[in-house]
Amino acid sequence: MRLVITLLITLVSVPLAQAQTGAPTTRTLRGGVETGVETTAIRFGKLWDGSTVTTDAVVVVDGDRITSVGSGSRAVPAGARVIDLRKYTGIPGLVPSPLSPPPGCRFTPRCRHAAEVCSRRLPRLVIDAPDHRVSCRLADERERVGA
Repeated sequence: MRLVITLLITLVSVPLAQAQTGAPTTRTLRGGVETGVETTAIRFGKLWDGSTVTTDAVVVVDGDRITSVGSGSRAVPAGARVIDLRKYTGIPGLVPSPLSPPPGCRFTPRCRHAAEVCSRRLPRLVIDAPDHRVSCRLADERERVGA
């Protein structure tokens, strides 16, 4: 399964931090031969791939390519550098540039529920559940009809 996940900041900032601290890097072995590609296992509490949710998800990245997606500790390759993001949910898509964000809702380019109105205006922030706020036209519409 191939996913493009919001990992840009993580994949850039963590290697920089390791370079500054002198932390060792792990290289992928294929058939006992080192490939020279760093292996990273990114753990999410949940991962939404556009249709299903995987709990305790593990995304394995070799260099700059996602090579596998699984769940649980068994999905973490031996010797891989682990980035623990289990308090977060991974979603498909690329992070828009903060220098040139898309107009309207920032999720429009990667949202399967996006409508034309989403690219024209920012949605209101509404209370979707106790202790949970969301900024989406769908939640806004639900609140307006009282559903």
